[in-house]
Amino acid sequence: GKNPIQYTNRPGINTDVSWSPDGNKLLFNGCPTSACAPADYEIYVMPATPLAVATRLTSNVLADYDPYFSPDATSIAWLVNIDPTAFPIGTINIGKWAIRIADGDGSNARDLINDGQINSKPAWSLDGQSIFFHRMEPPDYRFRIFRIGKDGTGLTELTLGVGGNSEFPSN
Repeated sequence: GKNPIQYTNRPGINTDVSWSPDGNKLLFNGCPTSACAPADYEIYVMPATPLAVATRLTSNVLADYDPYFSPDATSIAWLVNIDPTAFPIGTINIGKWAIRIADGDGSNARDLINDGQINSKPAWSLDGQSIFFHRMEPPDYRFRIFRIGKDGTGLTELTLGVGGNSEFPSN
């Protein structure tokens, strides 16, 4: 940590960085222009070379966050805030969050789960067949861990009956 290296040279904010399994690429979210709000964030990929050019993978009017490669790098998964006005708690709106997946180059993007809940932090299983994620649901608004197949089937809560919060699943 003593010799940080700058990787991006883009305007605006660049955050939520993750590495490809082979260490040759970086996924991240960022601003498409020098001035943007979090609702404008898009997903980018770039070679894991300092100051390399990034390629934009998403282009929509929704906030895109937390992109991750599958273990074989043939797919990516990320979060999309599909309704930022949903789930108001006091003066904050948590929003409805979906998980999208696409081919490793960003093509063939589709919803993996878009059920009107607060889904977050997708983590691929080691075999790439499932995605683990945490989810917050009303009325108690506590996090629980779920698994879903990469084809969108088999949604299963893994923390059923467990009290408290269960967050940040990892393979």
